Amino acid sequence: MKPSELATQFERLTGVTHNETHLYQLLSQAKNKVERIHKLAILQAVDASKTRSSGDTYLSMKSLPTDWRLSLKLFVGTIEYFPVSFLDRIHWRNQARRYYVDHKNSQFAVCGTGGSSETINHYYLVKTDDLTIANKDTDNIITWPTEFQPLTAYEAAEIYMQGLDPDDISIRQGEYQKAEHQRLLDALVAWDADLKLAAQDNRGGFDLDEPEIDIGLL
Repeated sequence: MKPSELATQFERLTGVTHNETHLYQLLSQAKNKVERIHKLAILQAVDASKTRSSGDTYLSMKSLPTDWRLSLKLFVGTIEYFPVSFLDRIHWRNQARRYYVDHKNSQFAVCGTGGSSETINHYYLVKTDDLTIANKDTDNIITWPTEFQPLTAYEAAEIYMQGLDPDDISIRQGEYQKAEHQRLLDALVAWDADLKLAAQDNRGGFDLDEPEIDIGLL
């Protein structure tokens, strides 16, 4: 869906033409909350553009992807590296198979000393673009399936009717928007859980033969 289509839905739900800039801020707020809380599988990506070069040290900083939200896994060549705190980088500076993120400067580095040049495969969660007037007629700003995207309009309508322009009628209508938002969110979370379970060969728990916990259900 285009942001402008979600804006139209908001106007039909509320019966008002709201300030356009603020409307897209409300829609973005709803989108970002879902993506930040639920860490959707559809937002997983990999950056293979960085290289660990011979002679690299724990201070050889490399830029995070511009759409980076959260690191998931990192491999140097075919070897997995594990995250440590930026505060502990000196402690781990000479240890292999460790990396840290400098959040303030949007950079990361791997610990130890580089031998031969190797590709870094950095798996991460994407932070999608906000909805704005500039991109309102662009498809797929929100990357989850279109069947779930209207939940952003329902949440924006709930915020408007119960918080920005409340009266007795608006407050009652806001409860309807809240309920519809929750129904769509539940469906989105169920779809996302299916993707995460499928990536684990549909393992949903553990037994004597398979002592593994499905983190997708935690």
